[in-house]
Amino acid sequence: MKRYRALSPEFLAKVRARRRSFLVRTLKAEFLDRNVPFQSNVPSNILNGHVVQEAQIEAFFRILLETPLPNRLVPPREALEEFLRERGTPLRPDSTLESVVACACGPVIEAERNPSREIAAGPGPMEGPFALVRDYLQDGFRWKVERSVQGCSESDRELHAAIAGWIFVRVGESCAPDAALTSRDAAIALAADRMKIGVEDYASRIGDWLRASPWAVILVRGEIEPIGATIVLPVRREFYDDVARGRRATWECTGPDIELPSDRFIVEAAVDRPRPGRGMDPAAFGRIESCLPVQIASQFARRRQRGDPGCRLLSFSATAAGTRRLRDARFKELGVSMARTGMPLMERRIERTLLFGPELFLLGLGARFSPAFPPA
Repeated sequence: MKRYRALSPEFLAKVRARRRSFLVRTLKAEFLDRNVPFQSNVPSNILNGHVVQEAQIEAFFRILLETPLPNRLVPPREALEEFLRERGTPLRPDSTLESVVACACGPVIEAERNPSREIAAGPGPMEGPFALVRDYLQDGFRWKVERSVQGCSESDRELHAAIAGWIFVRVGESCAPDAALTSRDAAIALAADRMKIGVEDYASRIGDWLRASPWAVILVRGEIEPIGATIVLPVRREFYDDVARGRRATWECTGPDIELPSDRFIVEAAVDRPRPGRGMDPAAFGRIESCLPVQIASQFARRRQRGDPGCRLLSFSATAAGTRRLRDARFKELGVSMARTGMPLMERRIERTLLFGPELFLLGLGARFSPAFPPA
């Protein structure tokens, strides 16, 4: 029998509050330096609260207890110190690995194989002879999430402001000739007039959306730092219909309008990270657009009822280039303009009768296999 453990929910919450500053690949590098046997998804699984081998959990804490730490490992070390201090057992030079693990982890689970696979898959037709297929799909989907997606903290106002700034700069640039924009502030001001909302208020909305769904706003991983962001809102049918009929603007979505999971989505933004003196990077948009199906799948649930129309995606475009991208993604014009902004609305429908294709694969299996929170 093998021994498995996971981080306790209380300690996991402390880690998640600091996860934007923590790179999974840093933990992978530390594991490799210490010759810790692990599969590529183990560091991500640890930080998502999944069950892993006890030796891997112990290696994680052993790294956190060592000093000096790599800069990227300081946030989880600070989370550990705060967690232990709140429980009246502050971290001391003579604190043992065993006592720290016992305090910050759940109970030991003894099993022949990792029980998280059975927990994630649950009972159903994908058991028995389909177990290997199930494991392959699960690991493959999580690998895609870990490779392309980086989560956002709901409390990080600076990050929310940065993402809002990226969006407003790109909207402003698309609304005026280059000569009319003398600065970033000028682009943001022009975008605010076009979108009928200020950048500060929009940043506040980002925080609201993240509190309602941690998958609503994600960063797109680059080689060194995020290269963009996408915003996909899982909404109630009433809000979706109001936007589609030109009664409300997409950014008017509030917490009560979010439904998680859902089969109605507002594709609010897919933006690259602006660089001074440089235009949009077409290569970056390829990676950004590849994140959208993962983000949608992680928030999707099919309504298993008669007459179910499947999944619907609603978006808008203020530029000719944006319209071309949406058409390439099989969106169609609704012939309706968005409330307040007057931007043309476009919709894509993924019918439940479609039995094959990458969209159905992601929608059918994504929410089942994706982590509860996007990885840091």
